[in-house]
Amino acid sequence: MALSADVIYESASDVVQAVPAVNGDILYAGALIAINADGYAVPWADTTGNNFMGVCMRQVTGDTSASPVPEAEINTAGMILKKVTIVNASSQTDVGILCYATDDNTLTLSSTSNVNAIGRCSRWYSSTTCDVDLFTPTEYMSLQF
Repeated sequence: MALSADVIYESASDVVQAVPAVNGDILYAGALIAINADGYAVPWADTTGNNFMGVCMRQVTGDTSASPVPEAEINTAGMILKKVTIVNASSQTDVGILCYATDDNTLTLSSTSNVNAIGRCSRWYSSTTCDVDLFTPTEYMSLQF
């Protein structure tokens, strides 16, 4: 039905999203975070059903029996991780290459089995040290297998 009066929506930040943390897991500040198939925030892993969200902003331990359930605060802005190690990176030619992650802290240029790339190498410094331009959740979802 069309509006016939003003509506003021409750809104949230488009940079930080709060998501209930999965029971029993510790999500550390700086960890790459996924939303699992059940809708909970979990440490990133090469697991079917995981969708990349971003980087955890503070440590949280999941406890789904707590009231309220602890929430992971996730930077979903597609931030750039500066001077991180990327497995298999080796030269300037890696700039622009898709970047994957095998866990919440291990970046690689090798594709994973169950999940998509989480960003791209945006700068090479030396050896395996690079910048990674992380995808936003929307960008990640656009890469469906």
